[in-house]
Amino acid sequence: MEKSQAKHTPGPWKIGRKSKLLPSYSIEIGAFTVYAPNKPTANLIAAAPELLEVCKKALNDYLEYCKDADEPTPTFVFKLQAAIRKATGGK
Repeated sequence: MEKSQAKHTPGPWKIGRKSKLLPSYSIEIGAFTVYAPNKPTANLIAAAPELLEVCKKALNDYLEYCKDADEPTPTFVFKLQAAIRKATGGK
């Protein structure tokens, strides 16, 4: 997998307080604020940049470690690749 620069707003993304006007939590993403309907969703959105980087690193490390192995590719590798493609817009 080739290294590419992030096209998303780099983290950290921060969770704000629950809105008094809207039933949602604010998440600060750079200069923007988005809203999540509940705390677990806000936590997941805020963790997205770190999760993506960890997935990329885990996949690259595994592929490097096993590059000379003559065994079938484990299912988790395909799941990591699919998740990374989804998070990066199919790249």
